[in-house]
Amino acid sequence: MPGQASQGGHETTSPRRNRGPETRDETTEAQRRLADNARLAPMAGDLPAAPGGLTRSMVLGLQGTIGNQVVARMLATGTTIQRKIVTIGTEKVEVDSTLGFVTAKGEAEKKEATAIIAALKATYGIDLSSPTVIAGIKQQYSKVPTKVTDALKTRHWQMIELRGLADALKHYAPILGAARAGSTRGGEAQEVTSVGKASQAIDTNTPAGQLDTDTLGEYFKGKKVMGLFKSHEGVTIDFPNEKDQLVSTFIHETAHGLLAYAYDDFVAETDGYWTDQNTKSGKVGAEAPITPYGATNAAEDLCETAKFYFVAPDRLKNGDGGVAGQPKNPAPKRHAFMEKIGKGWIPPLKDAPVVVPTPSDGASSASPSGLSDVSVASPAPTPTETPVTV
Repeated sequence: MPGQASQGGHETTSPRRNRGPETRDETTEAQRRLADNARLAPMAGDLPAAPGGLTRSMVLGLQGTIGNQVVARMLATGTTIQRKIVTIGTEKVEVDSTLGFVTAKGEAEKKEATAIIAALKATYGIDLSSPTVIAGIKQQYSKVPTKVTDALKTRHWQMIELRGLADALKHYAPILGAARAGSTRGGEAQEVTSVGKASQAIDTNTPAGQLDTDTLGEYFKGKKVMGLFKSHEGVTIDFPNEKDQLVSTFIHETAHGLLAYAYDDFVAETDGYWTDQNTKSGKVGAEAPITPYGATNAAEDLCETAKFYFVAPDRLKNGDGGVAGQPKNPAPKRHAFMEKIGKGWIPPLKDAPVVVPTPSDGASSASPSGLSDVSVASPAPTPTETPVTV
């Protein structure tokens, strides 16, 4: 799914400065270090051990790593390194840190990320696997030169992205994981089985194909994987906040797999805007897609419809300021189509005895599907830490 290009750049190295020979008075140096230690120790002792804070041992440990004066300046100016990468299974996740140490908040984020990754697999049958995205790109863009595809790289996750993915998949819960077997989609293999993140996508499947910085997300059918890309970080194209934008992108891209079965029905039931999946009818006044990107083809139209239906249903039904027959117009037929297929995931009840559970049956009250309701039996991956260069 294309999006706005992120502002890019490249690093340059400055010429090394010429410096004369360095001399040092060892007695003076020792005295300076003692003075620095005396000054830093109270500072470290005063720091709270609360989320986002540093302990005395952290600060004193940094003295031996990057020097007393550097640490003193960082503490005095509030300059800190705010990111650190931890490894959970095959994935890397960015968590909160200060001065290179994972904070209490960062530890909580590691725990949360580990739980999300485990629950995605247990609840929805979806692995978090960025290497699978790379494999999917290479398979789908087979005409692109090897020197280009070899430059593809996985990218670490941000916590907001993992939370957004968890929220997005809740909307497809009836047709994912173990629940799928009891749905009307139970006879078909699940179309999305992994999600990952990469630094860049590829623009076109030709010998001229290159890495791009425009693509926000993409579905790769051959590997049943949806990929999120670095260019999505901080983007708010369709929604006023990054979280909703992320949820909508995950909904849109997974729809390319999960809702592909409904493309033809969508063409037939949305007021004749399309004659087939790739051809517009030209019918005057026909209800148009909710976004200009949805007018690309019927597949993109349905996926844009799905994302607005789940994230901003009123904008889909009542329009986004567009006139009838143009993108952003009110799209009640598209809204109705999504309601129909969602209800269609639940099979009709068959004639069967009704069993009313009693306390002796061990019954508990039902709760909506969601990650917070999941108990994961298998052991969670163990996080490890890798420092980030900033």
